[in-house]
Amino acid sequence: MSGLFPKSFTITPADIVELDLRVEAVNTTGKAITGALIGNIIAGPLGAIGMAANASGQNKQDALHLVIRYKGENRPLVLRNSRNTQEIYRRLKEIICSSII
Repeated sequence: MSGLFPKSFTITPADIVELDLRVEAVNTTGKAITGALIGNIIAGPLGAIGMAANASGQNKQDALHLVIRYKGENRPLVLRNSRNTQEIYRRLKEIICSSII
């Protein structure tokens, strides 16, 4: 970010220091609160309990961990909650492997 506006930059394969795909647990407490409010509106107190229980817990999601060299410093980037995370990881691996050969 540059002020209020996003700043774009280009990364070359040589700029990628580290690349890793992990599975992380994500707390869904906010979803439980939202579920309780909606359940209470729709079905009263019992609906609130049911909807909160249904939405609570922890979910697992893919997280792409990327460390790039930017302006001489290593900068970590994490991409979470994207349905394309595995595809992005696969393509970055291909780019890195093809640049090594």
